[in-house]
Amino acid sequence: MICVTIGRGRHRQMIAEYKHLAEMGAKLVELRADWILRPVNLKRLLGERHCPVIFTCRRERDGGKWTKSEHERLVLLRSAIVEGADYVDLEDDIAGQIPRYGHTQRIVSYHNFREVPENLEEIYETMCAQDADLVKIAVTALHATDNLRVL
Repeated sequence: MICVTIGRGRHRQMIAEYKHLAEMGAKLVELRADWILRPVNLKRLLGERHCPVIFTCRRERDGGKWTKSEHERLVLLRSAIVEGADYVDLEDDIAGQIPRYGHTQRIVSYHNFREVPENLEEIYETMCAQDADLVKIAVTALHATDNLRVL
């Protein structure tokens, strides 16, 4: 399944694009809350679902735009779970701080935009042990052989 990611500065833009993508046949959409310029309104973003949603709020060090406090981000991720997001993307270093609740599935993710680390299998095993429904590893291949290691 292919997931389409939406990062827009305004709720209205994100919701309109989400609705359009679903009408065009998208089966899964990722809403990037870190792009929203105002306080995030979860009821507005998650209220009317057109297809399943991954809720993500990515820190700058993980390739995102979130500049507020880490505490606020963790509260937002927990609140998205309470609001019933279909999936919530949690970085591997915070997954243990956000418990499972309701029917929301947990994506535990790892990001390394510099390389494919040597201990990739160890990272994968650690992530699997973090109560993940799905494991996501995003790394940067510097050589063709890096792609084989990831596979």
